[in-house]
Amino acid sequence: MPTTIQKATSRGQITLPAAWRKKFNTDTYLLKWNDDTLQIFPIDVQKLSKEVITKDIKDIF
Repeated sequence: MPTTIQKATSRGQITLPAAWRKKFNTDTYLLKWNDDTLQIFPIDVQKLSKEVITKDIKDIF
């Protein structure tokens, strides 16, 4: 999948490309911020276990 540049809306929202959303078949993502990098990980809430949930995860919707 090629790299893409997304512009945030005035409300700070970004849109993940449709091809990416279809590939991972989820509407729930984990966002991790490290220094100057934001990482987005698709997650399946049904498959999460207590071992996966750490103190680094603040909110899961």
